[in-house]
Amino acid sequence: MNDATILYYTANQPNRPFVDYVCEHLIQTAGDLTILSISQKPMQFGTNICVGDIGYSVYNVYKQVWIGARAATTDYVICCEDDTLYPSEHFVYRPPLGIFGYNVKRYWLEQNGLYWLSPRAVLGACIVERDLMVEVLSERFERYPDPLMDRRQTAGWREPGRQDAEMGWTPRSMTTFMTDAPVVSFNHRGSLGGRRRREATDTVVDALPMWGDGKALLNRLMGK
Repeated sequence: MNDATILYYTANQPNRPFVDYVCEHLIQTAGDLTILSISQKPMQFGTNICVGDIGYSVYNVYKQVWIGARAATTDYVICCEDDTLYPSEHFVYRPPLGIFGYNVKRYWLEQNGLYWLSPRAVLGACIVERDLMVEVLSERFERYPDPLMDRRQTAGWREPGRQDAEMGWTPRSMTTFMTDAPVVSFNHRGSLGGRRRREATDTVVDALPMWGDGKALLNRLMGK
């Protein structure tokens, strides 16, 4: 089923030894889906669109996704981040027409090898019709054609379908789904939101289906 394009977006931040592993794993799990990499430095991964050194920000994350969605020619697009691993079943899901779908079975992998559950809708686990993604992000970039400097404006760029009306955007619908094996994101200081802090009530485990022992996976990510 080659009806979707994977939009792999990255700011090509230095000192990220895990990126090669993430890319290799994405090739293995993507099946016959097209991979479109939208990067700030040229890279040989899928079909590459280099946008130049535009900077690392929420605004530019959405801009790179917007550029990729407009370049895609498939019915759907699937957002993928450079510090996140996805099970193959994630790429099989398709949301109902007109609705943004988010995989909320996502765990953070800590630097001590422990996993903890973070069940919220995030852009990096979004699957949606290509035309709808283009339409939604075009509305945002038409209003804000220049990089956002005000934190209040940046905060308004939440995932489509989440608090759209409150943020002043055309309301959209969203749904969530869960795969058997979770999506796993590496929790590190170099991520856009910084290192995430877990709460005492969060579910914490040392191993997960498919991914196995957290310390072993961490070593693979770090090339050890």
